[in-house]
Amino acid sequence: MSLARVIVTLRDSSPAGLDHATEALKREGLTVERVLGAVGIVCGSVDQSCLPRLQSMAEVAAVEEEREVRTSAR
Repeated sequence: MSLARVIVTLRDSSPAGLDHATEALKREGLTVERVLGAVGIVCGSVDQSCLPRLQSMAEVAAVEEEREVRTSAR
């Protein structure tokens, strides 16, 4: 099992839409680590094999794998 850390952008960021989508994401295998309700984003980790299911959910606008960004020291 290979876990991917993901950022999920939701279509509906209203409180009811956010709760519904978060529960649906959990049912599809997402381990929710953070919910940024003001901007309709859910962060978590999921087995990579589940990514297509998350991406096809009606509640989901986008699924992106989390990346680490570093700045160069000067």
